[in-house]
Amino acid sequence: MKIEDFPLAPSGKSGWPWTEVASSIVPPNGVEYPKITLVTPSFNQGEFIEETIRSILLQNYPNLEYIIIDGGSTDNTIEIIKKYEKHLTYWISEKDNGQSDAINKGLKISTGEIFNWLNSDDYYPPGALNKVAKLFADPKVELVCGQSNIFNSERSFISPQSEGFDVDKNIICHSRINQPATFFRMNIIKELGTLSTQLHYCMDLEWWMKYLFAHGHKNILNTNDVLVNFREHENSKTINQADLFIKDKFILYSGILFNKNPVVRSFDGYKFEADLSKVPAIFIYSLSNFLFFYYLVNYYGSRELKGVRAILPFIIVDHLEPAQQVLFNQIRFRSKYVPSWLYKMFGE
Repeated sequence: MKIEDFPLAPSGKSGWPWTEVASSIVPPNGVEYPKITLVTPSFNQGEFIEETIRSILLQNYPNLEYIIIDGGSTDNTIEIIKKYEKHLTYWISEKDNGQSDAINKGLKISTGEIFNWLNSDDYYPPGALNKVAKLFADPKVELVCGQSNIFNSERSFISPQSEGFDVDKNIICHSRINQPATFFRMNIIKELGTLSTQLHYCMDLEWWMKYLFAHGHKNILNTNDVLVNFREHENSKTINQADLFIKDKFILYSGILFNKNPVVRSFDGYKFEADLSKVPAIFIYSLSNFLFFYYLVNYYGSRELKGVRAILPFIIVDHLEPAQQVLFNQIRFRSKYVPSWLYKMFGE
């Protein structure tokens, strides 16, 4: 793969340094290049996808498997993909069932040792894949968690790394994955299984929780290196569909509880497919209280009395802070004694 094979980007294009000589990037010293598989799910992202593709190919990484799964775009996406298709391992454009389904299609044909997906509106900085390869040189490392530069037309900032949990009973509730900057060994991915197509916004968090429940974080390597540039724009899911992320999280967390205790309701028929037999009871206990309290407040703020009444029985007041207990008792009283039509008039 030669840099001169790639035509220059349109004048005025911002972001990835198009004229960067990728061959000047220092490779891992004394280490074989592990095969890195990257999957880009896409749908009508013609405005950005060329920048994504070039940022991967111009890494000049010598053992790359790059797969693009397009959901049947109707803009100029296919034209751009065809422009680079001789450098791709595989690509297809056909209707799918969303982002999780697209990534699973790519995962099914993946043969690399290291895996991640890069959405079609984000891009890697120069040298990112070489850094990842170096960090995986230690065979004990199962995940590499870097940082993301989150940017839009007005600002940019460095995001927190992926965060796990420890013996603190509430940490599980704040666990988060910085997916674009988190790379997995493929054998771990095979263990975790495919992404749930019932989750469209928090499917990466499901993988993260499955991994933490099974392995903890002793084999996670954190790095301060910025491994990806994450774009915020008006059409991105993180900007215009934030409420659906909350719903997806609720589906995920209720599925975890349903797995542990079938008495708990499983929302939208979702079940968390993982062995929780070795998970400390305090984590599940915490989840069943703190997280349901969090969603109780959301239901209350939305005046959804049915949701409030469904969640109230799962709350254990002793696990709440004093101020939370006061609010809980207010919600419980109003849900029991205030008529539904009047209840809807209350604010948060």
